[in-house]
Amino acid sequence: MIRTPLIWRMLGSRRNLVFAYLVATALIVWLLAGCASTPVAMPQVVNVPVEVKVPVPVPCARRADLPAPPDVLTAEQLTALDDYRAVITLELQRRALARYSAELAALLAACVAD
Repeated sequence: MIRTPLIWRMLGSRRNLVFAYLVATALIVWLLAGCASTPVAMPQVVNVPVEVKVPVPVPCARRADLPAPPDVLTAEQLTALDDYRAVITLELQRRALARYSAELAALLAACVAD
């Protein structure tokens, strides 16, 4: 007498056996499909240096570039002079101060951006 396998006896009918084979086949296919798939690539963080231009305040003129201020007489020194010399001295001081202010304006114009 041929003994039937235990699993067939547990399943009972032929329909249950076909269903069990289908479930087992689907399980095997599902497991193999999971093994055959490629792994999901994790995004890589790449640090690339980026040039950022930051405006930095820079002095446009140095102290060495500044012209020396002209010597001017004080009020007491002017009152000690006679009228003729005082007028001549005041005119010379006015011209020297005009040259000095022109030099300062030229330095300032070089610093100002259009």
